[in-house]
Amino acid sequence: MFSLIENEVIKMISKKRLMFVFAILVVLISVFAYGQNHTTERTKAQLTQRMGIAATDDWRKLADQQLIDMKNRLDSPYRDEKDKSSLRVRIEQLQYNLDNNINPLEQSAAKFTTNSWNNQFSYFCPYWLLC
Repeated sequence: MFSLIENEVIKMISKKRLMFVFAILVVLISVFAYGQNHTTERTKAQLTQRMGIAATDDWRKLADQQLIDMKNRLDSPYRDEKDKSSLRVRIEQLQYNLDNNINPLEQSAAKFTTNSWNNQFSYFCPYWLLC
């Protein structure tokens, strides 16, 4: 039974169509990771420029200011219930980040993906050349 499964997997891997799909998938993931990283860096630069706060150093001040602003908006009588519920969720998320010392401006998933791709290419290029 194992040999049948092994043969089917080998047949599936040996098809060029599957390799083409994997290549497209790798390209798309790389483009999205780069785009996310670029967006994060641009957002940090805009925050620093607009507010005069370095996003990586003074994120607690910025988060406290956002909390105060959102609580003031929550008390506004002109907000409908849908807006108020989304504000409450955002307040809870920001408060959780403050309580657990999580910088909400850092996008660690995008940085991890970008760094892993850079490392993967540098580590596996010699192996690809050998094959």
